[in-house]
Amino acid sequence: MSDRWERLTDLYHAAVALPADERTALLTEECGDDPVLQADVARMIAAHDRASAGRLVEPPATETIDRFGPYRILKEIGHGPTSTVYLAARDDGRFKQRVAVKVIEGEMDPVFALERLRSAHQALSSSDHANVAWLIDSGITEEGRPYAVMEHVQGEPVDVYANGRRMSVTERLELFLQVCKAVSHAHRRHVTHGDLKPTNVLVTSSGVPKLLDFGIVAAPDTPHVDIRALGGVLDALLGGGPSNGERRPLRGD
Repeated sequence: MSDRWERLTDLYHAAVALPADERTALLTEECGDDPVLQADVARMIAAHDRASAGRLVEPPATETIDRFGPYRILKEIGHGPTSTVYLAARDDGRFKQRVAVKVIEGEMDPVFALERLRSAHQALSSSDHANVAWLIDSGITEEGRPYAVMEHVQGEPVDVYANGRRMSVTERLELFLQVCKAVSHAHRRHVTHGDLKPTNVLVTSSGVPKLLDFGIVAAPDTPHVDIRALGGVLDALLGGGPSNGERRPLRGD
């Protein structure tokens, strides 16, 4: 954990333990030389207060989020019960880059969510792996929602990709082996995924599987959850039906 992250979490925990009218004075005194840090802590406190009051953290109905830092939102490309994903482009003049921005929603503790995101980012960015989508950046919105800026992967879920190309059992197993190697790469760096499923394994047009969303889900810090989930990915790849247990015919043994 970085020194800056330790300072941020220490200030957050110290502030939420104080009465509301004393928090501003604490942040002003401790963060006078770092307005960015002060703003991050203030957003986390606001998210904590809203969650404690039993309300979902939602932006005002009239407000539209159009950027995250230097990244300008182009369109929404996915939405689920715990997150919304946007296609975005960097437009600060330094370089052009399209990315996926995933905003974590619901009542997850923002400190815990950001800790997982940044820890995964630090661990995996130290050694690029061809089958792991890059975590580029992370932060929190004005409403206190954690978000991750990731490599934008254009591809299909691994089972859809295999079925659409009528791949043989051998070809499917070779694809699955690449997925296993990516998971192993992350586990050696003490990073678990927590939500492995076919829709989080996209295969590009050139046939390269990419694992998405490492560090997004609050999962037990153990590889066992990922190993069990890999069994589900393999079952989907080998034609297993999601509910009736029937199997689609495949070419090969």
